[in-house]
Order: sequence, then C-alpha cells, then structure tokens
Amino acid sequence: MPRDQGNLPSRARHAPYRRLATGVALCALLASERALAAGMELADTAYAGERQQSALRLAAAYAILLTNRWVLEPKVKANFFGRDDAGREQRAGLADSEFGLRLRYEVSRGFAPYVGVSFNRLHGSRAELAREDGEDTGQVRWVAGVRLRF
Repeated sequence: MPRDQGNLPSRARHAPYRRLATGVALCALLASERALAAGMELADTAYAGERQQSALRLAAAYAILLTNRWVLEPKVKANFFGRDDAGREQRAGLADSEFGLRLRYEVSRGFAPYVGVSFNRLHGSRAELAREDGEDTGQVRWVAGVRLRF
C-alpha cells in the first residue's frame, strides 16, 4: 500500500496511480518534476486509462533554508479525478489533499533525516463515503524518515 494512503479509510485508499480499469489495463502516464529557483519544486502526474478515465496529481514544495544544514519544507498535494467511476465509488473532481511540514538536517547533500507533520483531508464523494462509514474526513500524522538523493 502506498505510504501516503496507509491510514485513510478503506474506501478512500483508491489513489490515482492504481489501476483505472478492471481487467486488462491500458493506461498512459505523463509526469514532470521541476525544480524552480529559490527552493521551489513542482510535480504533476497525469493518468489516462480505459473508458476515458483520468486522474491528475499536483504537488508543490518549498525549501526554506534556516541555516546551512537545517531546512524547513512545507508541501502541498492534491489528487483529482476526471470522470465518475461507480466501480470505485469515485466522482469527478478533487478527491483528497495533503499539507505537510518537514524539518530536515542535511548531513550531506544526499543524506538528510527529517521529522514532520502531515494534515490529510478527503473531499467530495470520498468525504461523503467516510462520513457514512463513521470515519474521519481528515487526519493528522507525524512522519519521520531519511531523504536520500543520488
């Protein structure tokens, strides 16, 4: 299971990068990641599948240099679906979003442990299904890990 989706309600774990169609999946993927000036990073991924199903994931992060080694990094992500899919109980539009804040210590350019917090929110039909099941539509998660760059 993808790490970003681990604690979401069971019906809400359908990420856009999972299979868009049952049976033999004929899908297309187009992704780009850009590092802009002054520590800004943008990423977008578009998915297209059978029966005109589509999904889009947008992400942005900004690295704020506190010292030469300490970096504070806010992140924003959003997942959108282009078409209703009754089989996955998903409607078109914004499905979920995430805002996170991470503090990392760059031991070297390629190795940086971090700690942070992530605020996740379900929207639209995902939120309605979660409420019907008595589950929360938002979560707060503490995160820790290591950022590796090669």
